[in-house]
Amino acid sequence: MAFTGKNIVPIVDGGAGLGSATKGWGGAFITNVTASSATEGGKLVLAANDGAVMASGHRLGVIEFKGAEDTSSTLTIGARIEALADATWSASENGASLKMYTTDANASESLVLTLDSDKLATFTGAVTVTGALTGTLATASQPNVTTLAGLSAIGTASTALDITSDTVTFVSDSVNDPLVTIKNTDDSSGSTDARLHLLNQRGTTAGAGQDGDTLGAINFQGFNDAGTPEEIQYSTIKSFIDDATDGQESGILKIGVASHDGSNDYGLILTGGSQANEVDVTLGLGASSVVTIPGGLSLGTDLPTNQQKHLAYFTFKGYGTSDGSNYEIGEQMSDNKAPFLHDTSSGSDGLTAQTVQASIRTTGHVMPYDGVIKKWVGWSTSAGSGTVDVGLFRISPTASDDSDLTPVLLHNIQYTASGQDEMLAISENSFSVPFSAGDKIISAVKGGTSAKAWFLDSTLEVEWA
Repeated sequence: MAFTGKNIVPIVDGGAGLGSATKGWGGAFITNVTASSATEGGKLVLAANDGAVMASGHRLGVIEFKGAEDTSSTLTIGARIEALADATWSASENGASLKMYTTDANASESLVLTLDSDKLATFTGAVTVTGALTGTLATASQPNVTTLAGLSAIGTASTALDITSDTVTFVSDSVNDPLVTIKNTDDSSGSTDARLHLLNQRGTTAGAGQDGDTLGAINFQGFNDAGTPEEIQYSTIKSFIDDATDGQESGILKIGVASHDGSNDYGLILTGGSQANEVDVTLGLGASSVVTIPGGLSLGTDLPTNQQKHLAYFTFKGYGTSDGSNYEIGEQMSDNKAPFLHDTSSGSDGLTAQTVQASIRTTGHVMPYDGVIKKWVGWSTSAGSGTVDVGLFRISPTASDDSDLTPVLLHNIQYTASGQDEMLAISENSFSVPFSAGDKIISAVKGGTSAKAWFLDSTLEVEWA
C-alpha cells in the first residue's frame, strides 16, 4: 500500500497504525495509541520469512540511509544498520548480531560496530569516549590503548595483573615526580610489608637457574654535559645467582657507581658464604679506593692476626755537613737549629753509646706499639762525589735507668754523591724490620768526604703488630 501527500491518514488496527507527520514535512510517525507501558509503543518490524529456517549469516532486515550524490537524483548509501543470524535458527537457537556501517570515499561501506548475541561490542576502529567510562572491563586484549587519562585503579585485590609490554615508562614534568608507591594496608599483623619482586625465569616454564644468572637490576640514569648530552648510567644495584645448587643456594648483591670514566664498577659486593649463616663482604674497589667510616666500627669477633693491617707513617728529614768519617744524629732540641740539623757524632758505625740526655733530646719518633718497618721512601742529595750513608737506628730506653744508650742499626742505604745535581731515590719496600713499643727511631747520616753538605727528606711506613 502506498501513501502520498503531506498528511498520512491514520490506520487504526488493534490500536496501532501509521500516523501523520505532524512534526514536519517528509517524515512519518508510527504511533501506538494504546495506554503506554513497558510493552507498548510505536513499533517497526523488518522480517525475513520465505518459509524456510533462517541460516547462519542470513539477514533479518536492513535500514539504509541514502542521499543524492548529484542533480540527477542518484542515491548513495551513507550508512546502514542490518541484523544477521549468528547461527542456523531453531526453536532453541535464535542468535543474531546487529552491524552498523558507514560510507567513505567512493561509496565504500565499512563495518564500524558489531553487537553480537554474546553481548560483545566490537569496534573496528579507534574508540573515543568524551565522558566518564564506568563499569568493569572484562578480560580482553587491548594492544592499541595509548592513553587512559583519569584512571584510578587497575585490577582487583584477588586477581593477578600481567603487563606484558617490554618497557613501561612513567613521565611527569612536575618537581619531584613521578612517584611510584607500593603500599600495604593490612592491619592484622606487624610482620606484613609491601614488596617489589624481581624474577628472572628461564623460559615460559621455569627452567633450571645457572650460576652467574642476573636476577634483576635497578639502574639510575642521567645525562652528562657533552655538546649533545648523552644518557649515562651513574649507579646500579644488581643481583646474581652465586650458586644455584639445590640445597646450597647463595646469591650476590652488587652496588656500583660510574667510576670516573662513565663505566659502572662495584664498590660493595655481598656474597652468600660457603656455609649457612655466612655472608662475605667486599668494600671498595682496588688499592686506590678510600673507605671512610665517620663513626665507630663494631666487630662481633676478633679479626685474624693476618688481617690486622694497621699502618702508620713517620717523616725523617734533615741536613748537615759531613765530617768525613762519622754518622751524625739530630741536634739536641735545646738548639735553635733542631730538629733538622744533624751534627752530633755517633761514631763511624753509628753505634756509639749516647747519654740519656742526648738520646731523649735528639730528633726521632717514639713507637707506641710493637711493629715492623715495611717501607722507606724519599730523597737525598749531597755535595761532592764521595759515598754517603743514610741509616735508621733504634734507641731502647729503660725506665729509671741512667745508663748510656747504644743505638742499634735497623737499616742503612749508601749512595755516591753527585754534587747535589742528582737526587738519590730511597725506595726500600721489601724488608720487615721489627721494633718494640717505646723504642725511639732516629736518623743518622755519614758523608765520606769532609765539609760536604747533604739533605734528606723521607717517609717511613710501619705496621703495628
